[in-house]
Amino acid sequence: MKQEYLDALNTQKIDLMFWEELKGKTYTAPEQENKNITKQTPINLEAFGIPATQSQSNVFNDPGLTALPDEAIENDIHAPQPDPIEVEEETETPTESEDTIPERVFPSADDIFHFHPIAFINQMKLMFANGPTGECFCNKDFTTEDLKRIIRYVRYNTFYRDAKNRKQHISLLHKDHQLFHASNDIPSSDQNNFDRLTEILNTSFEKRGITKCSHKIHYLANMYVETQYFSKLEEDGNNHRYMPYKGRGFIHITWDTNYIAYSDVPGHENIFGGTNYKKVTSSLELAADTGSWFWETNKVNEFAEKDDIFGTSKTINNPKATKTSQVNGYKMRRAAWIKFKEAFNNYPYNCVTDASKNPREYGEGVLEEMRKWADEHVQYTMESSTPLRTKFDKAALEKLDCSEFVCRYLHKLGITDTVKHVSTGDMVTQESFRTALGSNNIDHIDNSEKSDFMPQR
Repeated sequence: MKQEYLDALNTQKIDLMFWEELKGKTYTAPEQENKNITKQTPINLEAFGIPATQSQSNVFNDPGLTALPDEAIENDIHAPQPDPIEVEEETETPTESEDTIPERVFPSADDIFHFHPIAFINQMKLMFANGPTGECFCNKDFTTEDLKRIIRYVRYNTFYRDAKNRKQHISLLHKDHQLFHASNDIPSSDQNNFDRLTEILNTSFEKRGITKCSHKIHYLANMYVETQYFSKLEEDGNNHRYMPYKGRGFIHITWDTNYIAYSDVPGHENIFGGTNYKKVTSSLELAADTGSWFWETNKVNEFAEKDDIFGTSKTINNPKATKTSQVNGYKMRRAAWIKFKEAFNNYPYNCVTDASKNPREYGEGVLEEMRKWADEHVQYTMESSTPLRTKFDKAALEKLDCSEFVCRYLHKLGITDTVKHVSTGDMVTQESFRTALGSNNIDHIDNSEKSDFMPQR
């Protein structure tokens, strides 16, 4: 694994070594669409906080860069930008000679050119005014493939009980390709259409300021329950005391007061009065807009940024709730919240906004090593193959179940000389556990054989 990583780094290094290919070659500029050439005005360096005389310095001869300042630098990366300076542009009709772009050749010498660090940092701020982006989904749209992968992962890793009280994953009820397939009021072209859902969610999120990973995770976790795992756009049943204004949309708006409030906003569709409420379930765009409007109006982002799933859930379902049992579907909202975080590239660890809030800091020892392993969010799967449960190769470590994890931990502690293939059923009593492990070096804690301490099969 280490060698593969080093080989990959070496390949990246070689791919970047293109200078020899460019030496002495002509640079061809892209064709200009606008043939009116504007005279260039010299850059006003003072607008970037750089005195004119300082522009002649570089990182080797600038004494100001060799010592730490006594006070905070006025134009550091968090400081506000200077007001833009208006410069009049003089435009002339180009002559034949002006219309020809001069030939520019990459220098053959190995000279090094330096950017002034303050100017460079301030320019980066101008380029990324909308906030940082990275491998996470902060300030970045979903692609269709992103959304397919995320929804499939969450459906596969959240569960329901079937008629025989067996635990089954949601993907058995709603197949990978299915989206709002139980919403008969929307156009058939919008059913099972990941492209449309991706476009609509991106537009809705941008419009209402749902831009950070934390916002999107909490929104989708609640939407997962509100829409019955992305299959329906309205609440079940017709005997609610708030009929006909029952829950509808990606994040349900319920009660006539919310339908009225949405309709009263200039530019909004009228969804109150007569049968106008049916519009919400006949249009994915409206289902998304009502949901994101409710989210923004009730400032749900504030709870999301605290990663408070109870806060976001109760604001949507029951603002007066003081305990989780008073929020409909809370257990599934919480389960979905955990799985969406995993699907969002293991939020918060790889999030450009929130990674610093949860740094990965581990101590020494087996327990810390296993904690780090658990933090990798390995997919839960019950494997029956002994090699997959006992080896340490890539295939064996891609998926784990709880008893396999325990057996690997016991081996790391030195209690067993190899990783044992032991199932949860063999861990219920101290005697059976010792027999399965082939070791007496393990004791159950006091009262561990009571029913509420037993492993769940």
